[in-house]
Amino acid sequence: MDKEKIVDKIFEMLENEKAFKELSSVLTAQCEKRMQPFKGRLSLQEYEQIRDVVFSVAYLVQKPAFGIGFRTGIELLLECREDSRFT
Repeated sequence: MDKEKIVDKIFEMLENEKAFKELSSVLTAQCEKRMQPFKGRLSLQEYEQIRDVVFSVAYLVQKPAFGIGFRTGIELLLECREDSRFT
């Protein structure tokens, strides 16, 4: 299994954990907050279409962002392991 698939599997295992649910709540609140000014200026159908795009983009970036953070954390651990101040 390649590295990306391993990170994907870890993400899938963790995405139902408390921290991810909290992140989901924050994303939902922020999307709603940013969409609020458009609510009165668009038809309901237009508003819902744009809202759906905003929500989908917000949720689509979670997995790649997790991967970046995960790899960065591993790299930091490896650097600390090699640095004599941390061994």
